[in-house]
Amino acid sequence: MTLCSRITENTLGVSEGAIAAFQSARRRLPPARESSIEELPVCRLVTRTPDERTRTYIMVEAIVDTLKQIQAAGGRVLTPRTEIGANMGAFAVFMDPVGNEFGLYEEPRSR
Repeated sequence: MTLCSRITENTLGVSEGAIAAFQSARRRLPPARESSIEELPVCRLVTRTPDERTRTYIMVEAIVDTLKQIQAAGGRVLTPRTEIGANMGAFAVFMDPVGNEFGLYEEPRSR
């Protein structure tokens, strides 16, 4: 297993087998479409508008406390702490001082 594969599997939960399947599917594309990733079936499942971005979420103990620290360091809150649903936790979104967006996730509180 390559270092890249280990990092991908450990951080994103994508196995080396899934990467190999993706690469195999890509090789089976007709030559005229070889460079078009949109032709892969998995890419057709997710449609995004041009302004949508991939966002990394960070699990924290307390979103409210973390947002205070982020603001003190120059970050900006884009979405305050928001409950996802009953017993599903909460999320928030912030922008760091250079414009990168991140999300925060807080597990549901035990009762």
